[in-house]
Amino acid sequence: MVGVCSSPNSFTRNAELTLINKIQFLNTKLCISGSQDQEKDNVVTNLGCWGTTHTVFATGLYGAHTPGNWYVENANIAGFVNQLVFNNQGGYFGSHFRNIFAESLGRFGLIFSNQSTTVESSELGFAYYFNETGEYTNPQIDCSGVTFIGCNIRMYGTFQPVTIHGSSTFMGCSFETVPFAVYSVRDYPSFVNTFVQGSACPLGLSGSRNTYPAEASQCHSYGHYKITSGAVSLTTDNAEPAMAYPIDLMGNGVTLNITTDNSGVRSAVVPLGPEQAGRVKKGDVICNSPGENIQAILGTVTSVTANNFTLSYIPSILKGGERLYLSVFLPLYTMSFLGDITAGSNQITNVKTDFGDFQKFLTHGGLMYCNRFINSQGNQHWRRSQFRVVAWDASSHTITLDQPATRTIKGVYFSNANAVKDVHRKTMERGSKVSIK
Repeated sequence: MVGVCSSPNSFTRNAELTLINKIQFLNTKLCISGSQDQEKDNVVTNLGCWGTTHTVFATGLYGAHTPGNWYVENANIAGFVNQLVFNNQGGYFGSHFRNIFAESLGRFGLIFSNQSTTVESSELGFAYYFNETGEYTNPQIDCSGVTFIGCNIRMYGTFQPVTIHGSSTFMGCSFETVPFAVYSVRDYPSFVNTFVQGSACPLGLSGSRNTYPAEASQCHSYGHYKITSGAVSLTTDNAEPAMAYPIDLMGNGVTLNITTDNSGVRSAVVPLGPEQAGRVKKGDVICNSPGENIQAILGTVTSVTANNFTLSYIPSILKGGERLYLSVFLPLYTMSFLGDITAGSNQITNVKTDFGDFQKFLTHGGLMYCNRFINSQGNQHWRRSQFRVVAWDASSHTITLDQPATRTIKGVYFSNANAVKDVHRKTMERGSKVSIK
């Protein structure tokens, strides 16, 4: 059932300057439907949709099957709505969205635009995979040619990545953690001054910023910028792609034997060899490697033993039987330290922290990405500079890693931020500022 269908007869044109105001929907297939390209300057405002609904706004599904020019604003969406929008503009006219509040939203939906479509000042809260959708939805945002401005986008309180596909731009937006996007294809998202909660530096940082050292040490290492304090500096150049780095669980692919429980949740038990057992934790988000036919978040880890882990909430885009290269999807946060490594040992001793805080670093997954620790055993050749810190002992100044070192060296400098000069704490007195450029 369609709530309001504009100009559905496929031959009558006009249907412009329509105002749909103060309207509510419940248990509807489609709330508002536009049908043809003569629909100009039509406005939907003060819309409420509280109940099981497939799509709130769509164009091109009825009548002449062409998109018009619509403005959807001041909407309140809740109660298991599958998607907000279906709008393939196909070179016709742009539609625009603002002041949208959505919770328990299955996915934002699909917009393909060459007409500079905008989504502004909106709260987009996606449904939880563990008790609402039953799977990790891929993608939650599927848009190209769309600019999201000043939007807060998250699965509220989970601090798990939102999944994005397509070449949209996110300006001045915020996420709970670094979002997941497919960067192995040409159409991928970009970020401009977009914030991740609890971090001092945004994705796609442009210009100069001032921040205090305690905040700078928590920032994630994305974007072109320099952290300076007096005569010393630390430069980062991990601007493209602005995403978290997947760390490989195993060098060989694995076939997922998927089972479905009585509630519809799809899971698979993944075997672990002795060298892989420490590389995964309960709660980790698992994805697969770039270049595969399907690149997506595959679910989350719900249990771990010495011999295997259980991957749950596997999305329906995976049919089972595919051979995949699994990775843990981890954000990269600023961390720099000195330490001694020994071939065959998974510990770094005599650790001296130069920049960052290990306890906070571990809460973000503990991923290190630098060229001083080379592992030829587990990682594929293009990721042998990645490893994971799994424990920190402040009393003995020792950190435990997810894999052993392959050589013995004393005084190795590890940094997630491609340090040009060491940033020593003695130059950062309490209350002083550092400049991030």
